[in-house]
Amino acid sequence: MKMKHSKELLDFVCKEEGFRSKAYKPLPNDRWTVGHGLTYIFGRAVNETDKITEHASIHEVDRILDKIDNSLNKKQIPDNVTQQEYDAVVSLVYNIGFSEFIVSNTAKLFYEGYRINHKFPLWNKSNGEVVAGLINRRNKEKELYEKGTYV
Repeated sequence: MKMKHSKELLDFVCKEEGFRSKAYKPLPNDRWTVGHGLTYIFGRAVNETDKITEHASIHEVDRILDKIDNSLNKKQIPDNVTQQEYDAVVSLVYNIGFSEFIVSNTAKLFYEGYRINHKFPLWNKSNGEVVAGLINRRNKEKELYEKGTYV
């Protein structure tokens, strides 16, 4: 079954990421980031001098979510996956990257049709260290997955 992220998810991701018009590093060892958590804009990596408008950032987030949809749909998504469950997975992939997700046990279980709500809290580290912001993000994605609540 082919799936696509919802408009509600675009709003959710933008809210969760927050917006910054000038490039910044969320954590000291992170990549340069701009807008709504974008590490790539217009097909290239963000650098320290980059700036973006909120409108352009939202458009770029939506474009990236489309790319995530295309990547996730290359494998058969089980018929039992709801829109909210799918959106929660897309949000996770937006935050951790498709290359991390696709090789994980979380992805294996997702594509096998198992519920993966218990897996979201495990994705709470950056460079091996637990990050409070990631704990919060994963809890919101877990709630979206379980209850369909776009907090």
